[in-house]
Amino acid sequence: MIRNIINYILLIIIIAFCSLLYESYELMFLTIFLIILPIINACVVSYSAKKISIDVVTEVSVINKGKYIPINLKINNKSILPVIWIELKFICKNNYHQNENEMSIVVPIIKYGKQECSFRIKSEYCGDMDIYFKSINYIDYFKLYNKEKKIDQVIKVYVLPQIGKIENIEIERKNIVDIDGEKFSEQRSGNDPSQVFDIREYRTGDKLHSIHWKLSFKKNNIMVKEYSMPLNGYYSVIMNLACKDIVNKSNIIDAITEVSLAVIMRLQQVGINHYLIGCERSLNGFYKDIIENDFTLIDTMFELYKSKYSYNINVLDMLTKDDVSINENQIYYITSDLDENDIMKLVELYENAKKKIITFSNTKKCVYKYAIENEVNIEIIDLENINESIEKITL
Repeated sequence: MIRNIINYILLIIIIAFCSLLYESYELMFLTIFLIILPIINACVVSYSAKKISIDVVTEVSVINKGKYIPINLKINNKSILPVIWIELKFICKNNYHQNENEMSIVVPIIKYGKQECSFRIKSEYCGDMDIYFKSINYIDYFKLYNKEKKIDQVIKVYVLPQIGKIENIEIERKNIVDIDGEKFSEQRSGNDPSQVFDIREYRTGDKLHSIHWKLSFKKNNIMVKEYSMPLNGYYSVIMNLACKDIVNKSNIIDAITEVSLAVIMRLQQVGINHYLIGCERSLNGFYKDIIENDFTLIDTMFELYKSKYSYNINVLDMLTKDDVSINENQIYYITSDLDENDIMKLVELYENAKKKIITFSNTKKCVYKYAIENEVNIEIIDLENINESIEKITL
């Protein structure tokens, strides 16, 4: 717009100079008209901005990563005076990856009355995405003047990760001890849905699938079930979102999420209930959510998207600090970085469990050797070919 204003001023100067040089009344009147025209345009734009209303809508609330999100603009122009352009400014904020991008789109308003137009945006990463529409600029014919109008509208879209399919699985059914065990602790709560340890009032951070809906309606207050801690073994998927590679952090976080979900989905297919373990919202501990069906998986994913995480906090450190009885007989640990300390912590925490590490780093020979010595299985994922690598994983 600044360039247009400069060019317009230069045009007026040239015509004015020519009118003096050639003593032309036509050029003089043209100069006066060009000086008055922006003022007329500004009045037209200011008037029309009050008569034009815009509503932003989308029919999509959940979409897969890499797919386009359709955005529809419903424009109602009550002014008979035309405004050629509007510029819609908005911010796309990904709460999961903790980043945001400011964007804009220019749309023509071509007639009096109602009209619709649409555009598409695409998220490169999965997560809980908020699209904030913050202002509209009404622009005149010559793009010399604009009037900004604030709007406050938000569209929320959940961008789901791409889930690869794991084909190979080496689980002996006779060795499976499912979460639905027979013995439970009578002293401490846990996460097993087959036995209720206690019922209490809702606290911030409690999961939706643990709400006791019938009792909540009776008491007119949200009540939550605390489950029992099983004393036998079970399966767990540990998702470590710590990342040393800040440059590629978004790609790595997505990759960890996608691999974790691929493992979870494969365990569901063979009928094994299990837990997903990660750092909790406060970053002062870990959460341990049971995955028993598609509904609890969706609930867990939405909670995950809203959670905070730090690239410097390792979930194994959280597990080490917490005094919890750990009885898993199979562990899947998904991480981007791997060293001997991680293997040592994993071995100490889950001494009696089978342990498989899925990592994206270039594992050093000494680390690989240390893992073999401690009966820890390591699989390397190619970050550039996630889906192909996931297909080759053996659980």
